[in-house]
Amino acid sequence: MIKVHFFDDKQDMSKVKKNVSLINADSQITAKILSENIGISVRKIETNISKLRKTGIIRRIGPAKGGHWEITGKSIQDNET
Repeated sequence: MIKVHFFDDKQDMSKVKKNVSLINADSQITAKILSENIGISVRKIETNISKLRKTGIIRRIGPAKGGHWEITGKSIQDNET
């Protein structure tokens, strides 16, 4: 498991896990749809996706239009404080 230190708090981590879950369910999901389902701004979704990409948890296959997301198999572990 990867310990992710990018996220501010447990509420943030919960939303990130929802991102991953929704991406896993629909690999062609858009940031706008993620935003509507999770209840945070599109910009925050984009920030979270960027962090997930940097940690190697997700990666983009193909172009922005017509491509899809892939979950790499690495897991997210909550930060213990």
